[in-house]
Amino acid sequence: MSYATVLHFDPATEDAVYAVWDALAGVVDRPMGDIGVRPHVTLADSDHVDLHALEAATATFAASTLPFRLTLSSVGLFSTAEGVLFFGVTVSRALLEMHAEYSRIFSYHARQPNAYYRLGAWVPHVTLAMGLPEAQVSEALAIVRRVPLPIHGSVPELSLVRVPDDGPVETLGVFQLGRGG
Repeated sequence: MSYATVLHFDPATEDAVYAVWDALAGVVDRPMGDIGVRPHVTLADSDHVDLHALEAATATFAASTLPFRLTLSSVGLFSTAEGVLFFGVTVSRALLEMHAEYSRIFSYHARQPNAYYRLGAWVPHVTLAMGLPEAQVSEALAIVRRVPLPIHGSVPELSLVRVPDDGPVETLGVFQLGRGG
């Protein structure tokens, strides 16, 4: 089981990603809509966190962080064992600064943060499908390539989630950005 902090989108952007998930549902073995997660960009992840302290620190961070614009601008594939198909996020100063600041907070409350999300290694993305065997990649990619890009949106909130090894993702807290700053 792991714990992650994720960025969520405005309703129109979220709906655009849900539409892609729905289009992929007949092609992939494990559709994203079946795992109990909303469309998101993961900021940080670890198997070991001080949950209560992280929740408090995340609430403070969110309150002092302004919502910002975000653009989904490309389609990509992590051709690792995870077989992840994704929308790439255009890197902006606001996104990088937010990630850097939150990474410091997260690492204070987590042991062994996931290397994929560390400063200098993070590839901001929105997962469209994961666990894709090679035989499903071309059909899934053909569906995603029909989506008109870029998709411009905003990030108004972030969440802490628990990701069990099996079973649906559980949302532990949703934090609106800019509520106190």
